[in-house]
Amino acid sequence: MGRACVLLLCCLAVVSARAADIDEGKRIFESVCASCHGPQGMPDPDSPVVQALDPEPADLSDPLFNSREPRGDWIMVVEHGGHAMGLSAQMPAQGGNLTDEEIEAVVAYVKTLADTSEYPPGEMNLFLPVRTKKAFPEDEWVWKSRLENRDGEDVFRNVIEFEKRVGKAGQTILEIIHADDGVDSEFEEVEVGYKHAFAWSLEDRSLWSAAFVVAVPLQSEGEVELAPYLAYAKQLNDAAIFQGSARVKLPVD
Repeated sequence: MGRACVLLLCCLAVVSARAADIDEGKRIFESVCASCHGPQGMPDPDSPVVQALDPEPADLSDPLFNSREPRGDWIMVVEHGGHAMGLSAQMPAQGGNLTDEEIEAVVAYVKTLADTSEYPPGEMNLFLPVRTKKAFPEDEWVWKSRLENRDGEDVFRNVIEFEKRVGKAGQTILEIIHADDGVDSEFEEVEVGYKHAFAWSLEDRSLWSAAFVVAVPLQSEGEVELAPYLAYAKQLNDAAIFQGSARVKLPVD
């Protein structure tokens, strides 16, 4: 009975500490951030402060924006300013004004401004792998290049990929594939498809996604293929991650 009471008191202390962090974060947000981002995280377009800024401050109440990057990136932006993550240089650094604990508190509060439960967490936006598919859906342009051997000849294979988030957990895909063997240089293939993140766990730091891709050849000797794949990502610890994918190529005919 005594151990149960101690355990209960410890749990209550943790909950109270978290609530205090959120309350402190709200206080800091309202005094430091709300003039640009709005009291609820949504910038007021009629505000003279917002009108004077270009680009307009981010809408922190947008669940897609709120969920897409890991908490560590948010802390970096608050501490070092928007330019630290390639965002607006008008976002000022607060590292000299706020303590580390206050920065973590305000980020924790900002994360409550949107319901992101149905969006893949930004903590799973891991580094882009070179020879496998990325599980996390993302908005980005990617250029990948590698040297491969084809029938005894070295060929540079270049891929330009455009990825666009759609809905809560989806992504459209467009890839253009180019090959150069030093003699012939040609665009070989275009791939279009859709990827969907269907399962994730922030506690386990893992994410599953599946995609359906159609590969269309740009040369007469090629054939149209269907290329569905399954992708998985997991952060093993602070220094190691695992990413893998399994793909099947099926000729349409």
